Amino acid sequence: MSMRTGEHRHGPYLVRTHPAKGGRYRGRAMRAGVILFDATAPTEAEVVARLRALLDEREAAAGRDPENRIPMPADYAAAFRRLDAAIGPGRRRMLRALYEAPGRTLTATQLAAAAGYPNDTTANLQFGLLGQAIADDLGMILPKRPDGAPTSTASPVQGPDGQRDGDFPWTMRPQVAAAIGLLPPAFLHG
Repeated sequence: MSMRTGEHRHGPYLVRTHPAKGGRYRGRAMRAGVILFDATAPTEAEVVARLRALLDEREAAAGRDPENRIPMPADYAAAFRRLDAAIGPGRRRMLRALYEAPGRTLTATQLAAAAGYPNDTTANLQFGLLGQAIADDLGMILPKRPDGAPTSTASPVQGPDGQRDGDFPWTMRPQVAAAIGLLPPAFLHG
């Protein structure tokens, strides 16, 4: 029996398949290296379909729109651990300032000041780069906006819809705040 394996992306998830005994196929759905579901079916396509349905049910149970997948706190925490050295002191100071701010909300100018950046444009850019690094780490394929730019689904912050530049308020996503609570206190002080 050949051990040809397949890999299939489903949002931030990875589905791996391989032939099993009796001419069937086996598959596993995972995220950030953690196995979430296991399934067996007569064909590879059926295994993939079953696992995708289970993943969509998981997303719905977590109260997330399957088309706008926001990482879960444990996913953010795992990504922060893996990206720790790449986060850098400025981004870490922005995360700390937001985490400690009332309502976990600050303007881009306030974030720039907390990080030691020269202006709001730099703060916006740095959070965008951090969001892209998180998306890449989690294997997410970000949906595109009408202008062709990727959405900020994985970004640790939320801003006004459609606004990409300027001094507007950023609010830390609740999932990120919960993730920071899962990390050692030294994470914010790196």
